[in-house]
Amino acid sequence: MASLITMAEIARIAGVTRQAVTNWRSRPSAVPFPTPVLAPAGSGIEKFDRDDVLDWLEERGAVETLRPDSTHLQSLLPRTWPSTML
Repeated sequence: MASLITMAEIARIAGVTRQAVTNWRSRPSAVPFPTPVLAPAGSGIEKFDRDDVLDWLEERGAVETLRPDSTHLQSLLPRTWPSTML
């Protein structure tokens, strides 16, 4: 299964506010923001495929390369995440 991240996690990775992520989603773009892949019933928390989001951020030049072996990405992840989550 793909690793899933929330909008709050996207904001932290990109170094922006959650509102900025909301704006990215709502604005038309040549490269559309990834579609959520999961929104558990009643939770109101949408989740996105991490690789799709990283591709989108990189393509837009919003962040430096963020791949599992990137020290920048490692520094942003909670210390409790197992390496299998990457």
